[in-house]
Amino acid sequence: MGIDQTFSDRVWRGDRATIDEAWEKYQQGGNLLPCASVLYSFRHVSRARKKLLSLAKPLRERAEFHIGQIGSKTEFNSLPDLLDMISSYVIWLGDRVPSYPERLSLRRLAWEAATRGERLLIRHYNFPYNLHTRLLLLLTQVQLLITEELYSEAWVRLREAGGLARDIADANQKARVYRKLGMLYRRAGFSNGRPFRMCYGFWWIIRAIFVRGIPLNNRLKSVAALLGITS
Repeated sequence: MGIDQTFSDRVWRGDRATIDEAWEKYQQGGNLLPCASVLYSFRHVSRARKKLLSLAKPLRERAEFHIGQIGSKTEFNSLPDLLDMISSYVIWLGDRVPSYPERLSLRRLAWEAATRGERLLIRHYNFPYNLHTRLLLLLTQVQLLITEELYSEAWVRLREAGGLARDIADANQKARVYRKLGMLYRRAGFSNGRPFRMCYGFWWIIRAIFVRGIPLNNRLKSVAALLGITS
C-alpha cells in the first residue's frame, strides 16, 4: 500500500522475516530483549521457538539484573515494561525445562518480576498510559497462581484486570489483554471446575477478535486461542 511500516508493525502483522532479522542483529551484538520479544511473538513457529529456548540462560540473568534495579539509583522509567517482557519469557521457559527445581526457580523469578513490576508501576509511573503493562503483569501473576492451584487469588486478579481492560487505549494491546484474559479464565474455570467462568473466557476471546483497528495477524491469534490452539 506504499506505507513504510516500522519493524514493530511488521511483527504485529506476522512478517516471519523479522525472526531472522532480529536474531541476526542479536548475534552481531544487538540487545537481547528486542530479539527475545520478536522470538516470543513467533513462538508458534519452530525456528523462533528453538532460538528462544536457547536464550534461557541470558534471559534469566537479565531478569535477575533488572529486578535488582528496583529501588536503586539505576532504576528507570521503562523498567516495568522490561519486567513485563521478562516475566512472560521466563514463565514460558519455566513451563518447558525438564528439571523440576529449575522450573520452580524460573516460576519464582517470573513471580518476583511480575509482582514487583506492578507495584513499581502503580507507585511511580503514569498509570493510565501504562495500563496495558500493568494488566499484563497482573495476568502473569494469575498464570502462576493457576499453576499453583491458588484459585481464590487468581479470580481476584482476573476480576481486577477485566474491570480495567476496556480502558486500554492501544488497539493491539487491548486485543492482546482481552485474549490473555479469556485464555486464563478458560484455563482457571476448567482446572477449578467452574464451567460458567470458562464461558466467560470464551466471551473475552471473542471480544479480542472484534477489537477495531488491529491487523489480521493479531485477530488470527485470537481465533487460534478461541479454537484452543496455543504455543
